[in-house]
Amino acid sequence: MAKRPNCIVTAQSVTALDRPPSDDGIGWRVRPLSDVAGLTQMGVKTREIQPGLAGTHLHFHDVEEEWAYVLSGQGRVRIGPLTLPVRAGHFAAFLPAPRPHHFIAEGDEPLVLLEGGERRRGEDFCTYPELGVRSRNGEDEEIDVAALPEFEGEAGQVVHLDDVEERTRPHPLAPEAIRYQRGIDEVTGMQRQACAWVRLEGGVESTAFHTHESTDEWVYLLSGEAEVRLG
Repeated sequence: MAKRPNCIVTAQSVTALDRPPSDDGIGWRVRPLSDVAGLTQMGVKTREIQPGLAGTHLHFHDVEEEWAYVLSGQGRVRIGPLTLPVRAGHFAAFLPAPRPHHFIAEGDEPLVLLEGGERRRGEDFCTYPELGVRSRNGEDEEIDVAALPEFEGEAGQVVHLDDVEERTRPHPLAPEAIRYQRGIDEVTGMQRQACAWVRLEGGVESTAFHTHESTDEWVYLLSGEAEVRLG
C-alpha cells in the first residue's frame, strides 16, 4: 500500500487546540484539519463544545462565507434575532452580512461541528458585537456597537439533511461515476462555496479523475470506507 500523503488526515489524529471554559461561557476543542492537510483558500476544522457552553463569541464577517455541519450532539444556533434548535445532520450557512451567529451546546453530550469558510484575511473584518470589537488579521479595534446596522437572520440559513432532496448526479465526463447528492449549499443560499452531502454506492467512482488550477477542494468522509486516488 502506498504511503498516506500529508493531504489525507484522520480527524482524531490532528492535535487539538483547547479553550478552557471561562466566565464568558465560551469553551471549545478545535482540530484544524485544513492547516494540517495544506489547504490555503479555505479553512476546515472540527469544533467540540461541551453542554452549556458556546463555541465562539457571537460574530459576523464582512466578506467571508462560513458554514457548519453538525456531526453529533444537539444544541442551538443563534443567527441575529433568531435562535434555532440543531442536532446531528443540520447544516447552517453564514453569509457575509450583519447576521451575528454562534452555537450553544445542550443535552448530555458534546456538540461536535464540522466547520468551514473562506480565507480572505486581507479583505475581511470579523465583528464581535457583544465585545464591541472588530478584527482583521489578528488586530482588534473598538467599535461603536450602537452604530451597527440592525441584525438580520433567516430560518432558511439552517436545514436538516432529511429535508433536502437527494438527486442523482452522473458526471458529464464519466457517466459511470454516479453520485447521490444533497445540495445543502444551494438551499441555504451560499454563493461562493460549493458544499454538498454525497452518497456513493460500493465500487462506484465519485467523479472523473481531475485536478484544479486555482481552487481548493476537500472531502470529509462521514461513514464507510473508500480508496482515494492522488497523482
